[in-house]
Amino acid sequence: RLADQVQRHGSPVRALREATEPAALGGVAAFVCYSWRDDPTAQLAQLHAWAAEQPTAADGRPPKVWIDRCCLNTDDAELGIACIPIHVSGCQRFLVLAGPTWASRLWCALELFTFLRMRGDSSEYKGRIDLRLAVPSDGSDVARAEQSCDAILGSFSAFNASKAQCAQNNDRQRILAAIETAFGSTQPFSKLVRSILRDKVATNCLSQTANSNAGSNEAGQDLERSYLREAPAAHRLNVSDVDV
Repeated sequence: RLADQVQRHGSPVRALREATEPAALGGVAAFVCYSWRDDPTAQLAQLHAWAAEQPTAADGRPPKVWIDRCCLNTDDAELGIACIPIHVSGCQRFLVLAGPTWASRLWCALELFTFLRMRGDSSEYKGRIDLRLAVPSDGSDVARAEQSCDAILGSFSAFNASKAQCAQNNDRQRILAAIETAFGSTQPFSKLVRSILRDKVATNCLSQTANSNAGSNEAGQDLERSYLREAPAAHRLNVSDVDV
């Protein structure tokens, strides 16, 4: 649908907005949290893989998701940002598409912080967070894909909200102030995020995409065998191809 809109309007920004539709609170399957600095192809592949695992809607359509590039009102960014808690609360799940820079971006931390504050019971929010590793790869360089996985997993264990960055320093100060008001300092929040990410990696055995091309099966299988053989139990990943 998005590709059709781009061809129709000739503008990716306009096409993103035209590809959206209104949704009732609670009627959106997931709020998608990702870094704009990570590989969009890897992110899209993991979004498709996640969507394929979700129950089919009554009308047979794929699950609805909230993505800021599409859904945030860029004509009034300040108002759109102020409404993030509403957008988060209107989504059933919180989907993290984590690439190499995700843990270093403070806006990603803010979105996760908002979700945690909206779901007071830890058992409630932990069961509603989905994590996918958006590993950049062309399918031909398995070693590079493995290094990307290691870098992402390492960034989880080193997550520190006080060191995360924003494009605008004013935004950074406001976000850190909100976290400190809720948690007393950034340290308890950072510890909680590291715990959640560790649990998700350890328990979900995430299905990953080495490459979306039809000819990438061998590379994907090599990557899978390598991780099953060498990675610690908490970091083992299953690799599968996704047709995007």
